[in-house]
Amino acid sequence: MVLTSPTQRTEPYDFLIIGSGFASSVLAIVLQKLGYGCLMVESHSHPRFAIGESSTPIADQILLDLGGDFQLPELTRLARWATARHLPDVVVGCKQGFTYLFPEAAEQQGSAPLLLVPASPNAAAADSHWHRESVDHYLARCAVARGADLFEQTRVTGLQRRDLGWSVELTSQDRDANVFGVTAKFLIDGSGPARVVASLLAKEPHGSGPSPPDSIQASFSFATDSGSLFGHFRLPVDWDTTWRHWALPVERFSFPPQNAALHHVTAEGWMWHLAFDNDVVSLGWVLPSHVWAKLGPDATPPQRWQFWESQLRRYPRLQMLYGDAPLIDPPGGLGLITRQQRFQQPIAGSRWLALPNTVGFIDPLHSTGIGHSLCAVQKIVRTLVRCQELNESFLQIYADRLKQEFWLVDQLVAAAYSSLGQPEKWEAATMLYFAAAISFEEWRDRARQSQFARIVGEDPILAAYANVPWQSPDFLMADQTDWLERVVRARSLLQRPKPPRGGWLAEMSQILGPLNTVGLCDESLGGIYHYTTANK
Repeated sequence: MVLTSPTQRTEPYDFLIIGSGFASSVLAIVLQKLGYGCLMVESHSHPRFAIGESSTPIADQILLDLGGDFQLPELTRLARWATARHLPDVVVGCKQGFTYLFPEAAEQQGSAPLLLVPASPNAAAADSHWHRESVDHYLARCAVARGADLFEQTRVTGLQRRDLGWSVELTSQDRDANVFGVTAKFLIDGSGPARVVASLLAKEPHGSGPSPPDSIQASFSFATDSGSLFGHFRLPVDWDTTWRHWALPVERFSFPPQNAALHHVTAEGWMWHLAFDNDVVSLGWVLPSHVWAKLGPDATPPQRWQFWESQLRRYPRLQMLYGDAPLIDPPGGLGLITRQQRFQQPIAGSRWLALPNTVGFIDPLHSTGIGHSLCAVQKIVRTLVRCQELNESFLQIYADRLKQEFWLVDQLVAAAYSSLGQPEKWEAATMLYFAAAISFEEWRDRARQSQFARIVGEDPILAAYANVPWQSPDFLMADQTDWLERVVRARSLLQRPKPPRGGWLAEMSQILGPLNTVGLCDESLGGIYHYTTANK
């Protein structure tokens, strides 16, 4: 499947993509279909453990767009759980929406407060939990099948600019540590926290003058502060019995709560639960970084496990559900990220750019990671189709917009974290995110329709998108000033210690205004919403 040594290729690659994770492989698949020659350089080898597993309607919509626009059935099949579950060697789980449970309140009240927000009308249209080890492997195989080259166990160890691109030094990580070179016209950095391109360019000598454009700059200040402890566990569950034992109103469920990104929300943080179809679940505690600092980034596997067990014991219902579940991945024990927030510039430079997963990360809450990266992939692809190149103007716009998108995600997550320990306030805070997601889905649909129906001139906002290289909104409407102002107002509301006179939901509804198109913030529903998202 893979190439582990240089080919006899004499022509430069059109694109060299560093990394072969989810977004990198999707990009390689589409670029190959468009006729560009791609090389993916992967420092590890597939299959390998990874997290970031929860899809959203946004991610699925983009996969469906790419698959339909460019006749790529391998992407179309992955876009829905009902079809992805039949792909050979691919493991997924059914995700019909978002579930929030509040174990502390449940212990105090005897019944568990519940918030259900569907993202699909039924299981047939459901999103997926993607078991990244198998899904990333699948996508990398698909890219190779489309003609991309893939060097595994290989690192980019040197970069040199050429007149028409790059000379790239590669070092294999096999026993002989072979060093060889390739040439490429354009670099895409999907290496994640390693930030390979920016790191290598920052090491270039530049004298005593000002820092060059490609040197690494400090990140912005985050409103969010969290880290996580995580792993995959074996956990078969009789959910009907569990929900009844927890005194949940099963007769009112709008979808099975376990078929969701399930969040156990406490006053200090939250625990994620993402279930796959094979009784494997991804579990992770997300807590403030100062908690993990006490454990320490160099904590041994036994120390991490001891913390995990002690954390579960604090919540009897969670201990009952998860206390006997055996850890099966990652191989070395529970994974630990003591501080998840990162963002560094540069985002792009002459003949290179970084994907969002490389530029930064905010937090797993709201499952924004893959959708954000796929949004960037679609921007790149649409710009190439329309303009045939990723020129300096595009790179500047791409970088500016990406920074704004990260700021918005940070604000949406921090809004929820200012509401921990208060279920009613938490519901209002999550409505802010759902309004952003639904508005983005709706605007994407409108922008897409305008490309075919020629209705751009009838809508001033769509007319503005006609001048954007990728002709569609930025992620979660980060380009809309009115929306950003509403987010700032909502953040101010949620920072209050006491609810306003009308209550959290009523006040949030006023702030969302015309952007609340699907009946969010409805106190009469008792936290159980019905299908509230744009059509896929």
